[in-house]
Amino acid sequence: MKKRIVKGAALTAATLCTAAFMTGCSLPERRVEHKTKTEVSFSWWGKDVRNEYTLEGLKAYQNSNKNVVIRPEYADFDGFKTRMDVEFFSDTTADVMQLNYNWLYEYSPDGEGFYDLNELSDYINLSAFDDDSLAYGTINGKLNALHTGTN
Repeated sequence: MKKRIVKGAALTAATLCTAAFMTGCSLPERRVEHKTKTEVSFSWWGKDVRNEYTLEGLKAYQNSNKNVVIRPEYADFDGFKTRMDVEFFSDTTADVMQLNYNWLYEYSPDGEGFYDLNELSDYINLSAFDDDSLAYGTINGKLNALHTGTN
């Protein structure tokens, strides 16, 4: 998963830099418009109501971020863990996913199983989470997960 995120971000940045350079240096009739979209897969479980709300939220995000395409992958909870096992161990997991808390330690016992979200602090407002909340998803100093709620 980490390679997929870094590769996508690097490709997008390189394309944007190239487009800016080409636009600034070329004659108007030779300008090339680059439209690079970043695709992100997002996996969760839930009943119809949760799926509808989540799909509406993803659509709203995409409407505000035209360069991002989100590929939803959702299912009922039954069988979701088995699917996660197959995807995780075959390196085909979604870029962003819903996990049960105990699965975090199963898939990333040393903190290396998921991307360190601390590296994305320029994009994720981590100050919106208190220290206890951040501790839930931190393994060996690496922030592997953020929770959306507790019960």
